[in-house]
Amino acid sequence: MEFEVDQNVTGDRWRVGIRHDGDLVFRGTRITRGASGSFEVRIVEGDDAGVDNFRSKARNLSTGEVCVGRASF
Repeated sequence: MEFEVDQNVTGDRWRVGIRHDGDLVFRGTRITRGASGSFEVRIVEGDDAGVDNFRSKARNLSTGEVCVGRASF
C-alpha cells in the first residue's frame, strides 16, 4: 500500500496514520521534500480473507490541512 501527499511546498511536517481493516498499521511524521514538495509512505500488509480496506490520513502540523485516502481490494 502506498500513500502519497504532493503539495508543492517543501519542508512541511505531516502526521500520518494508516489503518488496515480498522487496525492502525502505521503512524509517523513525514516532511515534504524535493521539487514536488511531496512524501510517500509504503507499507506491506498481509492479504486477509475477503476485501482488504485501507484508510490513510495525514495532517499538516503547521497549517492543519488534511489529506485522506481510501482503498479496498
